[in-house]
Amino acid sequence: MFRNVAGKGWQLARGALQMYLPYDPLREAILLELNRAIGIRRAQGASLEALSMEYGLSKDVLQRIAEADDRTTERKAEGQGS
Repeated sequence: MFRNVAGKGWQLARGALQMYLPYDPLREAILLELNRAIGIRRAQGASLEALSMEYGLSKDVLQRIAEADDRTTERKAEGQGS
């Protein structure tokens, strides 16, 4: 979901200018924990509105995190079913 691409600098993606930052282990750990926490709260039935207030993120960002998490879960389920 959140990815750093070394050496790419600024890129135009989905109509927004994005900057790819150099690898930072602390930032990666924080993002991983944030993704896990949001995933756990979603599994508990929390709405995007509640998560938005709880984590201070926009609903659009939370929707993107949820979609990426759902795709990852689907891929894992497909791999186990084979």
